[in-house]
Amino acid sequence: MVNNAIDTAVLKTQIEAVDDARLTLLRQELEVGPGPIGLFLGTLRADKGLQVLVEAGHHIHRGHPGFRLLVVGGGPLEDEVQRWAEQQPWLHYLGERYGSDRAELLALADLVLLPGAVGLVVLDAIVAGTPLITSRDSPHGPEIAYLRDGVNGLLVAHGSDPQTYADAVLRVLDDPELLQSLVRGCAADRDLYSIEAMVTRFGDGIRQALDAPPR
Repeated sequence: MVNNAIDTAVLKTQIEAVDDARLTLLRQELEVGPGPIGLFLGTLRADKGLQVLVEAGHHIHRGHPGFRLLVVGGGPLEDEVQRWAEQQPWLHYLGERYGSDRAELLALADLVLLPGAVGLVVLDAIVAGTPLITSRDSPHGPEIAYLRDGVNGLLVAHGSDPQTYADAVLRVLDDPELLQSLVRGCAADRDLYSIEAMVTRFGDGIRQALDAPPR
């Protein structure tokens, strides 16, 4: 298995550069307070489960009044997300963010929340040590194989139901030991998925094919 990847080395460096002082200042800049933070990263389209996430956000906020959801991305649902953010004080729409700005948000967040289709964002979550929670029954890309349920993130059965998804998020937020276990799982896996590792596996596959006896 080649394990498709992106260049994670830059993100690792950017994450490591974010210190506690910067995180404190970032909370002030975003006006999010001291509570738990969920981060959505992705294109703003229907298959990403944004409607589910916002409905689940109501339940999560009731369980944790300090909870804030940061939505990062652009796309067809941008205007709708902006309206939601204007109506819900716990939802902050930040538009598109790249580079170190994106890394800082990953470092700030407790969880990456994406009920719908997951692709390479799972690598961002693993490298940043910010566990991803998604729905098992969503139309994911092949990269979902990198998410190890209960180890470096959660695959929620029937997570397209907002209450079910919210319950899974609350279970993690209410259990610091579980959250730290998932963070450790991310740390254990962060070096498995990189361009360098992907190229090595691809090259090994070619050499094995060349060395195989002719059929």
